[in-house]
Amino acid sequence: MQPIPGPRYPRPWQTYQWLRHPTELLTACRARYGEVFQLRCYGDGDMVVLAHPEAIRTVFAAGYDEVHQPKDAQFARLLGPASLFVAEGSVHQAMRRAILPALGQAQVKRHIEALQQRAEAAVCGWPSSGCFDLQAAMQDLLLQTTLLLLFGAGAPERLTDLGRVFADTYAAFRSPLMLVPIGMQARLGRGPWERLVQLSQKARAIMANEIARCRSQAQPEPSVLASLLGTEQAAAQRLTDAEITDSLLSLFIAGHDTTANAMSWAFDCLLRSPGSAARLRDEVAGAFFPSPCWEDILSRPYLDAVVREVLRLRPIFPVTTRTLRQPISIPGYELAPGTVIVPCIYLAQRRAETFPDPHSFRPERFLGLDPVPFEWMPFGGGVRRCVGSFSVQLQMKVLLASIVARVQLERQPGPLPRMVRAFISLAPDRGVVARVIGRSAPREVIGQAPAQSRLASS
Repeated sequence: MQPIPGPRYPRPWQTYQWLRHPTELLTACRARYGEVFQLRCYGDGDMVVLAHPEAIRTVFAAGYDEVHQPKDAQFARLLGPASLFVAEGSVHQAMRRAILPALGQAQVKRHIEALQQRAEAAVCGWPSSGCFDLQAAMQDLLLQTTLLLLFGAGAPERLTDLGRVFADTYAAFRSPLMLVPIGMQARLGRGPWERLVQLSQKARAIMANEIARCRSQAQPEPSVLASLLGTEQAAAQRLTDAEITDSLLSLFIAGHDTTANAMSWAFDCLLRSPGSAARLRDEVAGAFFPSPCWEDILSRPYLDAVVREVLRLRPIFPVTTRTLRQPISIPGYELAPGTVIVPCIYLAQRRAETFPDPHSFRPERFLGLDPVPFEWMPFGGGVRRCVGSFSVQLQMKVLLASIVARVQLERQPGPLPRMVRAFISLAPDRGVVARVIGRSAPREVIGQAPAQSRLASS
């Protein structure tokens, strides 16, 4: 069997490129070596990267006895042993089974009105003159909505201490020193990773109080926490407080930053494609007046297509990682147990054979078309597929519709932002700078009276 090709540069060079320029490295390697290639990096070791949908299908179809998540003691330190990022086998399966109902359609849809109100309140605070950074605005907005979903509608005001901890967590993720391997930071006992561990301990203490508060209420407000504390499960299947805390911390880290980045990319794409932005605004605006009809809005095909195209072009997770327990076969290669496999979502969703003109933002490609599994897979796949996939897409639809129906934006001239590593997702490297060029009359929003304004011409 032929050896797997890959760059022959020294391991330190490959590690730096993997951490600092991941999408450029992946794109260059596929162009030179094809849709199966090997990278050699510190920390992650030797990795076999897969970009062909059929090879990825083989990995995602494997069960717990065939593949497992690479062990990482530092992630366990940060997120806890019950985290879906850390747990394995039957523990992971049990945690996933407990968490999925809390993030299901019925639970998340209860929060649509509150999500809309948060979006409208944020828009009212955007400057009417001058430029502002939409990426920072999305981080602030998604901090509120993530607290809302996890802990209830009043959480953003009630849990200000937790909000500050989470904001500091986001800042630590973005530190340039995160390029230093995590194991090295742990050995030195300093650096942003150690700061993250300290912040996670603060968050756990606040969450413990919130869990006790929620337990004491006869009818707690709807939230992921309330669902996890629900009594509909048999006693033997209920989660402990430690397991709930691990889950909430993981859901915040996986949900806040990633969804905020997805929203930032959505506005970057729309502002660079004025025709797409106008079409989206025309589609949803009519359903907002005189009052929103969310059943109608969420069924609008172009809104759905925009979200799908953003997640195709700028996937939340560029790669996933598995380690083989059993040998598997992919076209042209036999992979042995112990091999680290990296299904590459970023490359698989940019195949010209699947998506013509793959580097362009074209929501129309999804109109009347259901994405084919393993060709469109922004949330991964298999037994470790992202449990928050429905929640992310619903939030994106509600927030996008609420914002574009209320405000018209114009981007400021500048180069296309690079995709840079931001912990587990990819973010714009220089923000998304825009200015408001028009507003519609908003409904009453949290803490503000209805503004007397009219839609300004551009």
